Amino acid sequence: MTAVWTWHDEALSFDICDGGCIAKLTDALGVLNDAEEQDAENGKQAYCRMVSRFFDTLFGVGAGARICGEDEDRCSAAFLSFARFVRDQLEELRQIREEAEEKYLAERDGMLCGIA
Repeated sequence: MTAVWTWHDEALSFDICDGGCIAKLTDALGVLNDAEEQDAENGKQAYCRMVSRFFDTLFGVGAGARICGEDEDRCSAAFLSFARFVRDQLEELRQIREEAEEKYLAERDGMLCGIA
């Protein structure tokens, strides 16, 4: 399930099933948390710096600037877009799991067990 998040001119691979992606996402979420605690300044500029650091951690140094640019509204929209992208992957994974469970249960219930 290789997935690509597209944001303006950026096309970035992120697969929720990939352990490396999950590790990077965990690190990036930690950066968000740390930045929120350390940046006492309120407002869109602080939020945008925080989101830019999130994307740098997730996709590599410079990704935050490319994704967010100088526009504070674009920064927020990018973060929400990525969150939806991850949510959609999780929903797809949930559907795949449910289909596999249904198939397994149907096959299991169709077997004759314990009959001599």
